[in-house]
Amino acid sequence: SKIGDCRLILAGYPLTKYKPDEKNKKINPNCYVWMGKSVPDETYSRLKFEKSKNLLIQFERKHVIGLDGAKGMMFPEPRGVSGSPVWHTVGYRNEERILVISGFLLAGVLIEHISEGKCFLATSIDITMEMVIDLHCSEE
Repeated sequence: SKIGDCRLILAGYPLTKYKPDEKNKKINPNCYVWMGKSVPDETYSRLKFEKSKNLLIQFERKHVIGLDGAKGMMFPEPRGVSGSPVWHTVGYRNEERILVISGFLLAGVLIEHISEGKCFLATSIDITMEMVIDLHCSEE
């Protein structure tokens, strides 16, 4: 992965927050969006993941950072968010040291929550696209 120390934005629909409407036979999922930082290199080594293929994003359920920068939010159990996109923020810090986000780049696809590592595992978009191309070429 070419993603270094940066802010990453994740969005998903945790299964624990689905609200079934049995009368109308519908499910009304709630989307949750949060920010995380890439983990230090030691965490990749400790958890035995290759940084060139994976993204590990800090995640502490009781101390999530929202898009508005508010810290300490409680996040629901993160089951069901696999397959969600991971976005790399493009921006800068202004004079007040506030992060100003001017754009987003797709960085990866979320795979799973690793509770002992207090992080999420995502496959790098580079690897994901290689898989898509390989799959497409094998069908020809």
